[in-house]
Amino acid sequence: MNFLLALFLTISVAACTTTQPAPEPAPESKAAAPVVVQEVVVEEKAAEPPKPAKAENKGLAEYRQGLRFYEEGQYPQASRNLKKALSQGLSRTEQVSAHKHLAFIACVTGDEATCRAEFNKMLALNPRAELTRAEAGHPIWGPIYLEVKASRKKR
Repeated sequence: MNFLLALFLTISVAACTTTQPAPEPAPESKAAAPVVVQEVVVEEKAAEPPKPAKAENKGLAEYRQGLRFYEEGQYPQASRNLKKALSQGLSRTEQVSAHKHLAFIACVTGDEATCRAEFNKMLALNPRAELTRAEAGHPIWGPIYLEVKASRKKR
């Protein structure tokens, strides 16, 4: 075993100390080709100003806060936030939802005219908009919604 180890070390050392001849230098050519350097000018475009967020997303935070206030029963704050969201811009789906919740608030607070107006705005945005079964069955706004929906079909 010692013999094999000694042989291995001898071969390893010999391999490390073996030198290879240096590569031959390339033959020099008689005439060197001229080197042409061409300058490239790159124009930098001025940084474009950031694009504003889509108009439909500007009111999203107000819309979400309005829905939170609505769920908490804080109707004056909910109404204020939902109206502000509508004025700042929302997607069509969010607009429909905002008008629906504004109608609910108006109905619950006894403002039947505003309730009807908000349902009309909701249906103007989406004539196929429907309330959920629970919403349509609500004793205060359910009948008003059904009347507004029926009157729009007659037009």
